[in-house]
Amino acid sequence: MYRKIYQSCLTCDKRKKHEIETEPEIEEPSQAQEAEPEKQKETPVPPTDKIKPLTHAYAIEEDNDFEESVKNEVQRLWRDVEKQCQDSNSELQPLTEDTKTDIDWNIIRVFVSSTFTDFFNEREVLVKKVFPELREWCQGRGLKLVECDLRWGIPKDTSTAETILVCLDELERCRKTNKNLPFFINLVGERYGWIPSLKETPEEAKEKYQWVEGASITFMEVLYGAYREANPNAAFFMRNSSVCNDIPQAHISRFIDAEPVAKCHLKMLRSKLCTRFPNQVFPYNCSFKQINNTSGREQIELSGLDTFADLVLNFLKNAIEKTYPVSNIAETEVDANKQEQDLQWMFVLDKSKEFIGRQTDLQNLQEYIESGQATQVEKTVLDEDHNPDSNVRRQADWEVEDSDVSLLVLEGPSGWGKTTLLCKLIIDTVKTGSNIFYHIVGSTPTSIQVDCLLKRLLQTLLPEPTDDQKIVLNSDSIEDLQSLLKEALVSYRKKKDQKLIVIIDGASELDTSDIYKHLFWLPPSFPNNIRCIVSTDLHPPTTARLYEYPTYKMTLQSMSPEDLSTLAVRYLAQFNKRLDPTQLNKVIMNTKADNPLWVMLMTEELRVFGDFRLMDSKIDNFPDNMSDFLSQVIDRLTHEDDENEIIKKVLCLTACSKHGLPLDHILKILGNIQSKEELAPMYWAKARRALKPYLRVSGHSENLLAFAHQPVLTAVRNHLFADRMEAAQWHTTLADFYQFWCEDARTKCYHLPYHLESAMLQARLLDFLQQDPDSYFYIFPFQRSSFLKNVRCNMIASENIPSTAPIMLCHMCATATRGWNPACNWTNKSCCVVCGGLTNMGPGATPARACSRHADSKGPGKVTCVLCNFIVDINLKTGPLVPTYGQICNTCNNFGHNLCARFNV
Repeated sequence: MYRKIYQSCLTCDKRKKHEIETEPEIEEPSQAQEAEPEKQKETPVPPTDKIKPLTHAYAIEEDNDFEESVKNEVQRLWRDVEKQCQDSNSELQPLTEDTKTDIDWNIIRVFVSSTFTDFFNEREVLVKKVFPELREWCQGRGLKLVECDLRWGIPKDTSTAETILVCLDELERCRKTNKNLPFFINLVGERYGWIPSLKETPEEAKEKYQWVEGASITFMEVLYGAYREANPNAAFFMRNSSVCNDIPQAHISRFIDAEPVAKCHLKMLRSKLCTRFPNQVFPYNCSFKQINNTSGREQIELSGLDTFADLVLNFLKNAIEKTYPVSNIAETEVDANKQEQDLQWMFVLDKSKEFIGRQTDLQNLQEYIESGQATQVEKTVLDEDHNPDSNVRRQADWEVEDSDVSLLVLEGPSGWGKTTLLCKLIIDTVKTGSNIFYHIVGSTPTSIQVDCLLKRLLQTLLPEPTDDQKIVLNSDSIEDLQSLLKEALVSYRKKKDQKLIVIIDGASELDTSDIYKHLFWLPPSFPNNIRCIVSTDLHPPTTARLYEYPTYKMTLQSMSPEDLSTLAVRYLAQFNKRLDPTQLNKVIMNTKADNPLWVMLMTEELRVFGDFRLMDSKIDNFPDNMSDFLSQVIDRLTHEDDENEIIKKVLCLTACSKHGLPLDHILKILGNIQSKEELAPMYWAKARRALKPYLRVSGHSENLLAFAHQPVLTAVRNHLFADRMEAAQWHTTLADFYQFWCEDARTKCYHLPYHLESAMLQARLLDFLQQDPDSYFYIFPFQRSSFLKNVRCNMIASENIPSTAPIMLCHMCATATRGWNPACNWTNKSCCVVCGGLTNMGPGATPARACSRHADSKGPGKVTCVLCNFIVDINLKTGPLVPTYGQICNTCNNFGHNLCARFNV
């Protein structure tokens, strides 16, 4: 058992103390460059399970160095802590092998806790030595390391309340990632840390984190991250106090607390840690080296921290290995479908808790599930002049029978509660034991991809696929997956004793490179033992596809004022806040609010409003439409709480992103891209906290940051982008990051063309697609063709127009390679002169032509080679210099429209 019973008896072990009576100096962290540490002769460090930890304890009961009032204050604090620990232990359940597998499967969050000014050197070692090596080790095991050290770069304008809440909120994220047992590193020196007064401590911290009166911020991190639950993933590294003997007197106040209360607190803390964590406390030695002022301010530089680095690295490796055994990781990597299923289930559980009212809507959906009909729901009818051949979801691609069941489409504006309603339906259906497949688009990073949806659905329909079917399931081709879906539905139709419910939420948010083919893979109807419910926003391309065939159309109506009031009360209750009945009535009725999103955002505005005496005035100033209200919120966020304009930057860049900002790179994206300086983590933590109600992170693994709802995105674009050119500037910022700083080639190729196109940087887009080898590996030819549409000349270049000319390749260029991209190994004559993709040579190939404007004629029958500008004779049919006609693929030729194959840049 990793839980340790709290022990109250402590042994006494006197330590040498340094009596320094100067006040501790609090200053901003310097950005000193890492100096080469002094090499010392050290013995090899064994794994942490073989290192003898620090087991002796310290007591103050018989210590005469402190006055009785000081000792009484410290003991009072620890009585409160002991009571919290007993309460916590009574609620905790030990981890079992079964529950271990439920822990988040690929994120390793390491929280670093320490006092501020005295551990600059150790934090440098962690950032520059320990974490890079640990990150590489984790990657080899299919894990991703995220270190959380908010002591670096704390802004000067950060208030006490902000600092407390941001630090503990970040620690809470680490706890949630690992079932309240975060990977936690605490560095202990000769400082206890700053103790905020009760007045300076925000109420939210007191209630949410059980703040203990008289505790320092660092101690509260220890208490919340490790001590209460006797966290087995926590380690405490205690620096030998002898290093302080050699630190110059002018700097000693940064390393030693002078106040007796702080000294007494620290002594007791060391004792308690050694008792509660007998195998998780590690001492280490280091020595004073010099005063380094290379950064412009004097900074104490320590040497001999190699042992410290090895201790931290070995402990974390051992802790991670116990939590994520290699065998479990291997199984997790293989079964990606299980991972996706688990993540979506967690989302459904969480979202269903928001369900209020809408009992009639829920009953209509349940009726459809039971009978395949919805008697209280409209069923669409096709117009008499409707041409079935115009449907993208072609009936000829499927085997349809008269007994088939029509789809039910749940339609409504963003933020009206479609997802919550369907999550409640999923929970209720699961409770009945029915066979159900659900896919919540946007709930995970991969859920927006059509192939992810189809593969998951196919694995439900085909639990034991054949070898040929497995090949298709491993394919990324939507066409191949659609064909297999047809086969699977035919097979499932024969299973008369089985029934399947299919729920797809957020069809309008699915990623598609071709809007015309959006939802082409969705059958016109389903076998009579399958029910399919699809939800969508009011997105014309999606609704047009869904209503190509007779469909049950269920339009979500606005919620009743009573239900909206209940929603507001429930939301505020999470923060122990409430409005009186008159105020609540004004929030709902005066604003004419009609949807859950609007009400939740208004209550969030009231929650963060500081003066309750002015609450009525605040409510009276709420606009009577959601668009103006969101503009009001954006003004507050970007003017009142955004002195460094980080919040505005997050909003604008998120609004310009393709599907969201990758959180792995967020500090770089928000930093100085030109000088390649990352944003200080504390600035980002503050911005994320302020924007939390308005943003959504796709998936529990937290890869993409996007707006939680479409109205918020629309409001940001309308309010913060004065014109298209201002939006283009933000697209340019993202393009600069992906092109010049992003080291992940796949991520770069996914995002960069979109931002270059949106920023109207046509020359850079063409250069990237033609000169960057990554673009050829990661971007399909049809995608390159699509990106190049706005770069190409759109004039007709038919051979029937005399002033046009064929595009030619000289003999040398025709037989060479890499003419269209350094990564293209096909001969130049075999590739499309526009996108560089392989064309079909022979009688069916289409010669590329240039329009009158781009026909580079050098006389009768003579043009220049498109690659080297060598003049070639079109009429030359024999000899070594016979030129070759350049080819154009069907996609770039717009399927026979004979467009000019040259570019306008």
